[in-house]
Amino acid sequence: MKTKTFCPIPYMGGCVRPDGYLSVCCVSKDYKDSDIEQFFYTDFDKWTNSEQIQNFRKDLANGIEHKWCERCWVNEKNKNKSMRQGYISGLYPWDVKEALNQYKQKETVFNSQIKFLDFKLGNLCNLMCVMCNPHSSSRILTERIKNPDIFLDADKFKNIDYTWPETTDFLKFIEQYGHSLSYVKFTGGEPLINPYILNVLDRLNKKCIVNISTNGTVSDSAILTKLQEFENVWITISVDAVDKLYNYIRYPSNYDNIHKNIIKYQKQIPHGVFDIAVTIGFVSLLDIDNTINKLSQFVNDFTLIKVNSPKFLSVNAIPEFYAEVIAEKIKNINNQNVAKRIDNILSNRKFDNDLYLDFLKYINNLNKVRKLNFNHLNYLSPYAMQDQS
Repeated sequence: MKTKTFCPIPYMGGCVRPDGYLSVCCVSKDYKDSDIEQFFYTDFDKWTNSEQIQNFRKDLANGIEHKWCERCWVNEKNKNKSMRQGYISGLYPWDVKEALNQYKQKETVFNSQIKFLDFKLGNLCNLMCVMCNPHSSSRILTERIKNPDIFLDADKFKNIDYTWPETTDFLKFIEQYGHSLSYVKFTGGEPLINPYILNVLDRLNKKCIVNISTNGTVSDSAILTKLQEFENVWITISVDAVDKLYNYIRYPSNYDNIHKNIIKYQKQIPHGVFDIAVTIGFVSLLDIDNTINKLSQFVNDFTLIKVNSPKFLSVNAIPEFYAEVIAEKIKNINNQNVAKRIDNILSNRKFDNDLYLDFLKYINNLNKVRKLNFNHLNYLSPYAMQDQS
């Protein structure tokens, strides 16, 4: 039987979103599907054996590229490594044989212990990253509520309760499932300032792999101290640029502090596995050669995350002439493997002029609200400046 649609996650656990509702994983689109019921985390058992999830497993077992997994299918068609491929690569701490057997036997019922949970415990964050949104940043939510004439999506998020991890229901949830987990992932918001994470860590087996994705701004945290108790710690640091461009993308952070904190993390958790994740989109590509070359002192490889939302910050918003300039920058990257993967993302872009116009409008709005003077052309000169003359 072909296994081109096999993914172990639907047979092993799931993702708890910032609002407390459940998804198959952090990149699946089931949360956007208006035709299905949305389940709160307290109904995990009901959700994992619901008709919609059983039908989802059935489709995968029949070789159907389910619409919820579009991001993985697109990445694979474009020869970029997908989340699905990562999960079956052998890197993760689970034996996929049981899940693979269920897949091959077309078993749709979840009948084993939960081994994997991806937590987004609310939206608490200390940054307002350019490509982020109110669902993942409390500061962006505040900014948009204060500027409703500029940002029209504030009403969509302002009534969501992001404090659900404070409840006794959440503690009961962790008490029930924590002991069986072999891999737990925390993203954000910003996990290292999230007070709820300690409640989870206190209830995990110390052999459980803990993966934290951080923006790298916090150097002193009780969470970092707690992580030293675990045998296996993976820390992913999100760094999309260096120097001034970093300061703009990861507003209001400062790259010099991030550089120092990466060194601190490696000393604080010497047994940890460290990774640097770089988003690949219009803004980060403006200085991508300097970014990769400078950060290569810390890691040999990078996790590249293609920006899909908002669409106007994706590679599809980059005009042809600018893409040619960026392609030349990619040639300056010393790590040829990384350069090839970045070039592949750029090469597969489908330019949409409306997206470019939306990009210009968004940059203007951010400059106005945050009192900045960012101009993308500064990173594309002298070629771009000549093009504009």
